[in-house]
Amino acid sequence: MEALLKSAENEAKMTETRIDTFMEEIKSIMLLPFSSILEMFPKMVRDLSRYVGKEIEFISSGEEIEIDRRILEEIKDPLMHIVRNCIDHGIEEYEERRRLKKPLKGTINLTVIQVSSDRVEIEISDDGAGINIDKVKEKAVKNKLLTQEQVDNMNDESAKMLIFKSGISTSDIITDISGRGLGLAILYEKVQKLEGNISVKSERGKGTTFTITLPITISTHRGILVKVAKQYFVIPTGKIEKVIRVKKDELKIMENMATILLDEGIIPVIKLQDLLEIKEPKIEVDSRDIFPILIVKDMKHKIGLSVDEIIIEQEVLVKRFNKQLKRVRNISGATILGSGQVVPILDVSDLIKSSLKSDGQALNMIMDMKKENTEKKCIIVVEDSITSRTLLKNILETQGYSVKTAVDGLQGWRMLKSEKFDLVITDVEMPKMDGFELITKIREDNELSEIPVILVTSLESREDKERGIDVGASAYIVKSDFQQNNLLEIIKRLI
Repeated sequence: MEALLKSAENEAKMTETRIDTFMEEIKSIMLLPFSSILEMFPKMVRDLSRYVGKEIEFISSGEEIEIDRRILEEIKDPLMHIVRNCIDHGIEEYEERRRLKKPLKGTINLTVIQVSSDRVEIEISDDGAGINIDKVKEKAVKNKLLTQEQVDNMNDESAKMLIFKSGISTSDIITDISGRGLGLAILYEKVQKLEGNISVKSERGKGTTFTITLPITISTHRGILVKVAKQYFVIPTGKIEKVIRVKKDELKIMENMATILLDEGIIPVIKLQDLLEIKEPKIEVDSRDIFPILIVKDMKHKIGLSVDEIIIEQEVLVKRFNKQLKRVRNISGATILGSGQVVPILDVSDLIKSSLKSDGQALNMIMDMKKENTEKKCIIVVEDSITSRTLLKNILETQGYSVKTAVDGLQGWRMLKSEKFDLVITDVEMPKMDGFELITKIREDNELSEIPVILVTSLESREDKERGIDVGASAYIVKSDFQQNNLLEIIKRLI
């Protein structure tokens, strides 16, 4: 028996070593160099810089560094958006750079550095105008993301982070390159999903630098196994700030919510069972004097999750969802324990969002009532082509908008003066009064000056777009690039 036990122990050690080696080999198979996505960037920069009439040089380094192919797929489009922003917003016009005595050719640098055995850093910088902090604050107030008082009390570092909020863009007009205020919000969301970090530094007149830190692989994570209502869940260790045990009398009720005082801050405490909407019988925590709480954090938000039992911290192999289950609320994936049991891995960002909506059915009823009382938004389409006019009218009415049409700028102007509209969509080339004249009259009128105006036109030259900006258009869409979803997204943003 002793010989058999010793043999079994040796076999177990050998098997463990082989599994570890196998795991490392699997990780290396999943790795690809950054060059696989960066090879298309120089051509994109050349094409876009020529399109906007600027001269820009793209310099990259560190392309040989390898990272998980799934991370590369997720981060490729957001990186492209940053570079597009550098071209459109960052690098100044030729004449402006000459006036500022800068090199006439702008520069965009993309550098990849491996900062540790399991992290890489991507730095994208330009030598352009930098971020206009005052304009960012102005847009935050205009889009009702913050009050004027909050903006006034905000320092420049915090204000820079506002560019990652959905709907914030320093561009005066929406074009096919940028201006929607969505790209950086998507980047921020992707980086959070990949458990990375992002920061931005900017100096007026000298340029902007984005720094993104990402894990090299997403195959394995360390996680804490917890038990809630007889079910097991894994919470990623990277999102957990502390694990504490709390006495019942340390809980305080504030604004109808249980809270604890931690590090001189007030942390709301919520039962994980309630957040996950598990209907099985609950373990009554009131009968216990001490119970475990995990303090989880996602950027600035922090909450305490009350669980029935904390089992162990261990490394887990992450299985992401397939296309059929691309998005599951509060769950980011699953893992298989040594026992063969499948356990969900919780999404901390989603849990924190769910905690903010924990008022339940009462909140939903209020939201439903608000929706019923909301008036239909009214849009006027000014277009002399019956084909384009009918197409736009059908698209908008299908989405629930109230739509009226005008066959030329003069008729459109008369309708605007006699009826109330929330948005104007107009062509440029029309009889009696063209689109540029119509926008000019709208912006000069005290009652109508704030109405958003979208130009949908066949004119695609740079001069026409610049004239559209000058007269005060809110967005410029070229008919040859027209996409229904693009138009609807812009309308939703503007009204």
